[in-house]
Amino acid sequence: MTRIAIGKNVLPGPIETILRRLIWRARAALTLRGVLFTLAAALLGILVSMAVAAKWLIVEPWQHYALTFLWVAAGSAAAVVFLVRPLAKSFSLAGIARAIEQRHPELQERISSTVELLGSDDAPEIRGSQTLIDALAAEAVGDVRTVRPRREVTFRKARTPLCFLTGAAAVLAVLWAIYPAPVGRLFAKTLAPYLNLPNFFADDLLVTPGDCVVVEGGRLEVGVSIDRRDADLKRKVTSAQFRIERAGGGADKVFEMTALADGSFAYTSGAISLNRPPGRSFRYRVRAGDALSRYYTVTVEPRPAAGRIEVGYEYPDYMQRANTTPGPCHGHISGPAGVVATVRLHLNKPVARAELTVNEATAEIRRTDSLTYSFTHRLAAGNGDSAGARGSWRMALTDRHGFRSDPLERDIIVESDSPPTVRILSPEPKKLKLRPTDRLPIIYNLADDFGLDRAELAVSIDGRSGKPVRLSITAAQSRPEISGPVNHTGQTTLNLAALDLTGARQVTFKIRARDNRPKALGGPQ
Repeated sequence: MTRIAIGKNVLPGPIETILRRLIWRARAALTLRGVLFTLAAALLGILVSMAVAAKWLIVEPWQHYALTFLWVAAGSAAAVVFLVRPLAKSFSLAGIARAIEQRHPELQERISSTVELLGSDDAPEIRGSQTLIDALAAEAVGDVRTVRPRREVTFRKARTPLCFLTGAAAVLAVLWAIYPAPVGRLFAKTLAPYLNLPNFFADDLLVTPGDCVVVEGGRLEVGVSIDRRDADLKRKVTSAQFRIERAGGGADKVFEMTALADGSFAYTSGAISLNRPPGRSFRYRVRAGDALSRYYTVTVEPRPAAGRIEVGYEYPDYMQRANTTPGPCHGHISGPAGVVATVRLHLNKPVARAELTVNEATAEIRRTDSLTYSFTHRLAAGNGDSAGARGSWRMALTDRHGFRSDPLERDIIVESDSPPTVRILSPEPKKLKLRPTDRLPIIYNLADDFGLDRAELAVSIDGRSGKPVRLSITAAQSRPEISGPVNHTGQTTLNLAALDLTGARQVTFKIRARDNRPKALGGPQ
């Protein structure tokens, strides 16, 4: 006979096995009954919470959480009473043996007596004769073989909670089949009160535009109509509310909507300012009668715009000016013909389309990155510019939502490249009386916008022109980079003795200068 040690003694194997199986079935039965009671109580609580939400208008978040707490509390109470407390009780071998013997008096408590005697720590003289204990154990083994765990411990007590659970589930299933959409929303909202769902009667509402994107400074126009043909229902709904969710929680900010002749309602907001980071949003919902919509999201987007404009210039070689890299400015382009202007625009947000018009003609614009665009423009008469005239460039931006930028237009001014100027500084009088052998010192000043190509002294005798004498302008062009106009003062001498003045009455001289403007740009002048 197999024996299992208990304390200082051993318990026969068949007794141990049967009693352990009885304990396991008893715990399983209590667990099943407790779980079914817990589920039944929770489901009944859910049905009650759904009934409350369908009967009365639940608006504030705390009310939804209170209804959720109702079924959670019901399920928790049932779990404590029918699951936790019963399973907290200890199940001993002697105890389960006594429970079985109460149902079977014919066993005459031999099984429980055997377990208690063999598990006792008393001294042998107190416990009694070991021979008698062994004889009792042998009879207990025969008795325990007649015990059937499945017959002694059944799951019948689980029928009652199972009936409650089945009935509640059947009621929920029937309601769900009749009103699938509203009951589904009620059930989900009761289980998870944080879900953004409309209430039971929201199928009657048709809200426009719903989720949307509005531009900064624009207005939000919301309309709500009763999507039913029942005229009585429309007459019952006499007012509607536009409700904005407050940042950080709390009650909605409520605005009354305007009733229209067709039974619908409308609300138009004021200009929406972007006092939040780009792309931030707010939520609104609409109440009409007992119907309460879900929250709709309104995303506020700024208009696309050029946050910073930079202009740089590349000058033709003849101007002898250093090129400039694009720098911040107002965006106007100005310079003489031949100058190439580079305009760089830094946008406040990515755009879907950028359109450039230069002097009423479409021009090419390049995208450097998602926020930077640039274009170049050469100031020249052939491009529609003329010296001293004004043109313009315009930029139109469109973002992915279809919002267009405010008008962005800047001037294009073609500055004149003036001809060089000559002044005779000395002699000051325009008419002099000299001897044919005199030498006349001449001091002159040459000036030009950008540079001089040549200068010469022309002499005529009694109206007959002689060969011009080239003047040196090296000093005027000696600077490698000229940031301003060229201004050169020089000196030469008119030697009358070197001229053929036989019979001459008058000698006339003049100084001429020519700038370095290329022929392609209309020069030289």
